[in-house]
Amino acid sequence: MKLQGLIFCSMLVICNLLYITGCSQSHEVAIVGGSDNNENMLNTIEVFDPSRGIFTLLANTMSTGRMSATATLLTNESVLIAGGQSPSALNTAQIYQPINNNSIALTASPMNHSRVAQTATLLDPAVVSGPVAGQVLITGGDAFSVTGTAELYNPTTNSFTDTANMQAPRRQHTATLISHCGCAADGLILITGGYDNQFKVLASAELYNPATQKFTAVANMHSPRFRHTATLLNDGTVLIAGGASQMAAETGDINPALNTAEIFNPKTGTFTLTKSLMSTYREAHAASLLHDGTVLLTGGQDNHFLIQNNAEIYDPVSGIFSPTSNSCAGAPPPAGCMSSGRDFHISQTLDDGRVLIAGGVNSQFITTASAEIYDPTIKNFSVTGNMNAARSGAAACLVIS
Repeated sequence: MKLQGLIFCSMLVICNLLYITGCSQSHEVAIVGGSDNNENMLNTIEVFDPSRGIFTLLANTMSTGRMSATATLLTNESVLIAGGQSPSALNTAQIYQPINNNSIALTASPMNHSRVAQTATLLDPAVVSGPVAGQVLITGGDAFSVTGTAELYNPTTNSFTDTANMQAPRRQHTATLISHCGCAADGLILITGGYDNQFKVLASAELYNPATQKFTAVANMHSPRFRHTATLLNDGTVLIAGGASQMAAETGDINPALNTAEIFNPKTGTFTLTKSLMSTYREAHAASLLHDGTVLLTGGQDNHFLIQNNAEIYDPVSGIFSPTSNSCAGAPPPAGCMSSGRDFHISQTLDDGRVLIAGGVNSQFITTASAEIYDPTIKNFSVTGNMNAARSGAAACLVIS
């Protein structure tokens, strides 16, 4: 597959929601920006209501279209929308306030660096202490800087300040806040993989310490990876799955997808390969933690560059990946398969344990507005209402309904 425009690609960056204000509150899902089937960058936001299975397009719009932006739920229930491509990398950011008439306004100052395919991680006050608790760490994606910049968004001042540079420039990497480990790494942010300004895909990883505001290298992964997923497990370890391991700078060619996965142990600072390989090769896929502690992985491209409609479950207890269906061929596909192939789609676990899967590029390489729900109790996918716009490379975040 050619990199095409994917230097600033439509990599899905879904916010990792770690701060929930109360179990009595219900959440909807905000779908932010992305690009349509004509590669137009979208400035719209729509919200999915799980109780009705429908998407509602907000009347208010962002100041510009954004693809490969980030959306992060803050502790005040607002959402920070940062960076993205439109068509070049953006340094602007906006605050979306679902509880204030869905208002959308630019932050008091822009980011210090233009960014696309960056990460944004809430420094959750339940895990992180000190003056930066509640702020957002934004890393990488910084328009081919040789330094790998990072910055912090402060909701109190509504502005950005630089923090230390990463150990390496990175784009299409992952960032995961460590918690539940009961060790010194709780509250640190794990950064893995991505590619640098020479288009070298990285096996390296590092940890950001909010107390010192510095990055420290840890052991390398077993494989270089970008367009992979990173999922915090209930024991504080992190599942790193799939991705692609090589890119040709001259042509934009991307190596076939990986079928390997590994576990980062924050107590040792090392990576260990999972007991089994994934059930198929995946890159540009999505992963969501389920309420029982297992992980749902959906779609992505395989090692023949085909966009898949299959899915699998990773069980941390056994260390084994299991497909949700033995085969996903046929029309319509079996209930254990998605209705459509998808990559660069969104995947968001809902309050009731089901998972919303929406948008992305389908098996015919067409950006889709379709959406579906995975129900882990019956291990099946079912179609829900379509989005109002076809979107790939959108961002998604839970919001208070």
